Amino acid sequence: MKTKSIARSYQLVFNLICFIVFSIMLSSCDGIETEIVPNEKIIELTVKHQDTASEIENKLGDGNTVVRVIAVISANADVKFRDVTFNATDGIFIQTGKNSETKRVTNEGIADVLFRLPLSDNEVYFTAEIGSGEEVFMAQSSLKLIGVKDVVTLAILDEQSNELNSPVLADGNTILTLAATVNFNQEKLNQVTFKNSGGGKFLGVNATEGIVNINEENVATLQYEVPNALERIFFLASVGESNTIFDDRPLDLERAYPDEIILEPSAVRIEVDKSITLNAFLLRDLGKVSIGTRADFDAFQLDDIGMKEEVGRFTGLSEPVTDSEGKISVIFFADSGNFDVTRPVFIRVSSQDDSGDIIISEISINVE
Repeated sequence: MKTKSIARSYQLVFNLICFIVFSIMLSSCDGIETEIVPNEKIIELTVKHQDTASEIENKLGDGNTVVRVIAVISANADVKFRDVTFNATDGIFIQTGKNSETKRVTNEGIADVLFRLPLSDNEVYFTAEIGSGEEVFMAQSSLKLIGVKDVVTLAILDEQSNELNSPVLADGNTILTLAATVNFNQEKLNQVTFKNSGGGKFLGVNATEGIVNINEENVATLQYEVPNALERIFFLASVGESNTIFDDRPLDLERAYPDEIILEPSAVRIEVDKSITLNAFLLRDLGKVSIGTRADFDAFQLDDIGMKEEVGRFTGLSEPVTDSEGKISVIFFADSGNFDVTRPVFIRVSSQDDSGDIIISEISINVE
């Protein structure tokens, strides 16, 4: 009886230990050898570089980078706990093409899967689960993503690499400096490709785009000459083999107005009911007038007291705006029937300068 009592006491102690520790993932406590596993070691989950064993806390969320997600359980785990289900809040597992994958552990209790990071700057959360029903154990981990916009930073500066403190005019002459700073992984991302959507040109390169190495300060610079077309230009600076790591900036050009106007007639004498061609050249001291700059044309004679009387008519005034060289051409017809052939005809062209002041050019012709 004493022997039975002692055996019964040992059995109670043994069952109590099996109940209070998290060893249900191992063999059952019915006489089969059992290994007690601490709670925090039931399942572990880590995120590591694809090709190395080093653990990572943040990575570039470029939609292309692949990492390794690893779950580890006890090598002695029961068969019902040897399938690990991985889940992620974003991105995809390579094997399944989805945000979930199930894999069986090796004899060492290890399951690792490859995972492609999303194009995002949101933190990705991972879980790894084993078991089913009421016997489910889960580990969690997360990975902070660096947004592609944070990898390279693009700035639009003036010719001397200073901040812009005035509007940029579409004068075909102003030079800007594009400066791209690479903030991460400079050893690999050591070249910057610059592109633009406008009609200007990069200086120092024989292409519509420029590739520049970063300097010791991790900055690549390239200069750009603006067009004389009034438009919004988008600048883009990208790094890496894909086109997903970039920063871009828009620039709205403002109109470059003339500093002077030169008016050239095809003749200085005209017969009544005949016509002449007038070419107006809107010019700047530096650069060119923006394409599409308007000018107003007026023809008149002065009476005895100096009062203006409009005479003749113009054609081509529906769009009296400059071409790429600052030229406007119109035709003047002396057919209005109210000419005084004893007086000169004044033809005046007016526009405004950058300050909003009116500038004028005027010539006189004779109608006979």
